[in-house]
Amino acid sequence: MSTPAPPSPGASGTGQGPSAGGRKRGGGTAGDMVRSLLIIVALVAVVVFAVPRPQGRIEQPVDVAEAVSQARAGALAVAAPTVPEGWTPNIATFGPDPQEGLPTLSLGYVQPAGTYVGVRATRGATPSWTTTVTGRGEVPPDGATVEVDGDLWQRFVGTENAERTSLLLEQDGTTYVVTGTAPVEDLTDVAAQIVPPAA
Repeated sequence: MSTPAPPSPGASGTGQGPSAGGRKRGGGTAGDMVRSLLIIVALVAVVVFAVPRPQGRIEQPVDVAEAVSQARAGALAVAAPTVPEGWTPNIATFGPDPQEGLPTLSLGYVQPAGTYVGVRATRGATPSWTTTVTGRGEVPPDGATVEVDGDLWQRFVGTENAERTSLLLEQDGTTYVVTGTAPVEDLTDVAAQIVPPAA
C-alpha cells in the first residue's frame, strides 16, 4: 500500500497557507483605504474651490423706516430723519442694547467725507447707557448746551475720540442722543428731526 503524500503548502488545513494569504489581503485593504481617502479628499477640494462664493462680508439691508416703526411700536416717541443725498445708512436697529438691555433705537449714517452721524434713543436711560453712547463724553469747558428748535441739548465731547461730539436731550421720559464726527451743524439738523412735535 502506498503512503499518502503530505499536504502541499498553502492547502486548506495547514498552519501557514491561510495566514500568509491573510497578510496579503490585509495589506491590500489598507492600501485601498488610503487610495480611496485620497480620492475623496481630492473630490472635496474640487467642489470647495469650484463653487463660487461671494467676496467679503454679506451686508444686511439697512431699513431706517422699519427700525423707527419698531421703536414707535415699542413706545419710543421718535421720528426718522431726512438726510442729505450721499449719506449712507449703515445701521438701523431696535432692540436691547448690549450694556444695559434697554430697548434702544440705533441709526447710523456715513457721510461722503467719511465722517458719521449716529442716533440713539431709549426710555429709562442710565448713566452707564449715556456714557456708552456718547463715547465716554464729557461736558466741554466752552459750553454745555446747544439750542435746537427751542430745546436745550446737552453737549459732550468724547474722551475716546476728541473729534466726536454728542448732543443729548431728555424729554417726556425718552432720551435722545445724536453723536458723531460730523460737523455740529449736521448733528443739530438731525436732532431737530428725530424729536416728534408735542401732541
